[in-house]
Amino acid sequence: IAHEEVGKLLATSHIYVMSSRLESMPNTLLEAFDAGLAAICTKAGGTGELIRNGMNGFLCELEDSEGLAKCMKTLIDDTELRGEMGRLNRRIVRTFMSSSAKSRSLLKVYSSMPGDEPQVDLPDIDGLIKK
Repeated sequence: IAHEEVGKLLATSHIYVMSSRLESMPNTLLEAFDAGLAAICTKAGGTGELIRNGMNGFLCELEDSEGLAKCMKTLIDDTELRGEMGRLNRRIVRTFMSSSAKSRSLLKVYSSMPGDEPQVDLPDIDGLIKK
């Protein structure tokens, strides 16, 4: 589908499911978070950096179609859990992935001296979940 249609499609969705075998940090996952969707993903690439299994989504092993289906059924049946996960995901992406947050992080890297370890703070998703 055309990228302009993605927002419309996400706005009418209830759950985001990604069954990839190979990923880095999928933009579609970030877009789904921003749309307030609960997420079910395979443990491919950077998905585990954003999803805390059972808290803001579900992580399944690669090729685990039964696990994906079980998680989908759980979220279809539990609208409260689905809503809580979606609200948390929106907070995560708007707190840690906003333009200003990414700019601050990049400035920390650029402001470090040559030979220094880059001063990059990883997003404290666990701290945000506990709030």
